[in-house]
Amino acid sequence: MSRLEDSSAFAALAAELHAERDVTETGRVIVARLVDLLPDADSAALTVPAPGGTHRLLAASDDLATAAEALQAAEQQGPTWDIATRRDTWIRSADLAADDRWPGWSGPARELGVASLLTVELRTSGRRRGALTLYGTAPGRFHERTTVDATLVYAVHAATALDAAQVVTGLETAMSSRHTIGLAQGILMERFDIDEERSFALLRRLSSSHEMKLREVAAHVVSTGSLPSDGDGIVDGFRLDGGEPAGEQPVPDGV
Repeated sequence: MSRLEDSSAFAALAAELHAERDVTETGRVIVARLVDLLPDADSAALTVPAPGGTHRLLAASDDLATAAEALQAAEQQGPTWDIATRRDTWIRSADLAADDRWPGWSGPARELGVASLLTVELRTSGRRRGALTLYGTAPGRFHERTTVDATLVYAVHAATALDAAQVVTGLETAMSSRHTIGLAQGILMERFDIDEERSFALLRRLSSSHEMKLREVAAHVVSTGSLPSDGDGIVDGFRLDGGEPAGEQPVPDGV
């Protein structure tokens, strides 16, 4: 029996996963603990959704898993791709040499040392959160249904922990962005003798005209003490690098 089938091991695992706050670190713990707990798994990789309907590698236990996932991305085929594009909740290959589902990927993967695999979906609240792929270096791995079931239960814990970490990371990013924007507003208010409302409006205008995110404009102000310009110190006809204004006012009344 694998440690994944031990309820006490699962309880300890759940506590460890939920103790992590950072998304990347949570991913690292997910793959590391899975390899520790499941004898059939020599390597493991965790992929998460990316823009454009694709996915990206968040964490891998070793170079074999990293390379195997990179091959899938290059060939656009493999178990991770199937999980991402189909409705399967899990995919297993006990002997990759005898499996013809991924002709462009299987051969190179076997050269890396992959002989068997198990991929399971990560899903919470009806949304796909990613996929976990376990790699075995010998054929015949992951053949027992109890192994699949235990991994599916593990995936539920992993998806919940990853979801929570993403929420925390998002909140921390938002708080950091808000703090940076506040600092930038303070700099602009002091420098151009404008109020809080006009300083925020100026940041928004620069965000739009320079096709930058608001937090990026604010970070530029905080780090450089100036606003993004067109290269000659002029922004919308106004000099903002400390020199004389190119117009009548350093910041127009309409900001």
